[in-house]
Amino acid sequence: YKCRRGLVDASAPIIIDSQHVANAFSGQVLLEPPTEETEREFREQARKFGFNAEDYIKAFREIPVVTKKQFIAGISYLAGLANLVADIGLTRKRELEALADARATGETARALLNASQDITFLLDPSGQIITLNEKTAETLRISHPDVAKGKSIRDYIPADVASLRFEKLDSA
Repeated sequence: YKCRRGLVDASAPIIIDSQHVANAFSGQVLLEPPTEETEREFREQARKFGFNAEDYIKAFREIPVVTKKQFIAGISYLAGLANLVADIGLTRKRELEALADARATGETARALLNASQDITFLLDPSGQIITLNEKTAETLRISHPDVAKGKSIRDYIPADVASLRFEKLDSA
């Protein structure tokens, strides 16, 4: 937007998840050095609104003068930065939501696992414990199911039983 006295400002939309949620604003600047006529108009405006004319003109002379190309580049950068920050925030929000969902799913799975009074556990192909239920922890004299995570099941069962079980798994 350019006012009749030559001051320019602009805005760029901030879009989050395909929704226009805010605007980034920049300005006011001049796109060319002010003329004596422009300064006279600003003096007249100061008098009209009851401002101290000298202070008003001093502030007017401090208005940045930039090229149109510089101004467009500046507002584009500002809008891009604002959208980048918005995207990072949206990504983080989605990560936190996914983490909460995963925790809820994990808690549900844990509750189902613990509801069983059978010895129940999950191992990775090498025999590392992924998870086990409370009944298994109690039977193997493990203080808490989480204590065994990542450890080898071979550490908890007799060697002859372990070799027999893994022999069957290896041959399958």
